Amino acid sequence: MTAEKQSLAGTSRLDRAARKAARVEAREQAERWASDLLTLAEGERQCKQDVIDAALAALSINHPDAVRTTLATVFAGRPVRVARVLGDEVGLVVVVPTPDIVPGRKPALTPSGAPTLHQVTKTERNEWHAQVVAAHLLLAAKEAFAHAHGLVAARVVAVDGANVPLVAARVERARLAAIDGHEAAWPILTRASSELRFESRGRTKELVTVDLRSVDVFGPVILAE
Repeated sequence: MTAEKQSLAGTSRLDRAARKAARVEAREQAERWASDLLTLAEGERQCKQDVIDAALAALSINHPDAVRTTLATVFAGRPVRVARVLGDEVGLVVVVPTPDIVPGRKPALTPSGAPTLHQVTKTERNEWHAQVVAAHLLLAAKEAFAHAHGLVAARVVAVDGANVPLVAARVERARLAAIDGHEAAWPILTRASSELRFESRGRTKELVTVDLRSVDVFGPVILAE
């Protein structure tokens, strides 16, 4: 029932003056209700804004709990773990695909120009796998920088399914922002990182285990796991 109907309920239909006064009272009451609702809505909006402002303020000073909670939410359900917050840097552990992700064959042309498929060599497979690993590390760093704007660097460590470290990089926000992004992932990772650790084996350059436990930059990330 509207405010006007409520006000008119006890008024005679023949009493025009009383009905007019009732309508005025109803309009004033409706305006008061609307004002009260707006006040409540503004209070709720301000409370939500205060929560957002507090969260952003905590992120801007790299409060460890705020950074960890925010990034844990960002990376939920993805192969990225927030290992540790170290001042204005964050340590991330990224589970990367194995070399099996690279197809066994590649497009090619016969001498006559007809399309065909050639076997991918071990060297090519390992090179492409390294690009995949670098892309995963760069993506994790970019995501961290996008959601925790106070971070200046991300210490990203690529591990295989058995948690064995393969590549570690300290990606700096400023370096990464200065790269146009038209290169392959590995060269970008090299240029964006102030520290880059990896080991490769033989002439095929297969990525193998790299020991990071005694490395000052990456040791705290691995040991926090």
